[in-house]
Amino acid sequence: MSLDRIHEQHQQLELLSRQLCQRINRPPFDYESLDSAILELIHLYRRHFIYEEVQMAKSAYPDYQQHKKLHGQFLSRLQTAFQQWQETREYRVLKHVFSDSLIMDLEAHLSDSDQHLIDHLSTQD
Repeated sequence: MSLDRIHEQHQQLELLSRQLCQRINRPPFDYESLDSAILELIHLYRRHFIYEEVQMAKSAYPDYQQHKKLHGQFLSRLQTAFQQWQETREYRVLKHVFSDSLIMDLEAHLSDSDQHLIDHLSTQD
């Protein structure tokens, strides 16, 4: 069922996001390992967003375009921050996006936009 899969993906994203935040807040850290963890998290977000967007399209979700736009903005912010981190290795860049705001942004998205999607999908299955 698509709702179960979405729920599992949300749990995985929350867990990995929290683990990344913990690593960032405990320097010093291995740059290569941290970079790999960030890239893996971005990849998982991308896969999750694609899955959600397929479910939205299949179910004729009325807010599909707006929700997809939010996904794009979220991914863009993560990718831009990662690029800045790669170029500068400034801790504040890393901490601001991948620690301070990542969990808050994820929780806000899950409780607002994704909750509307889940409500919609629950009427479809």
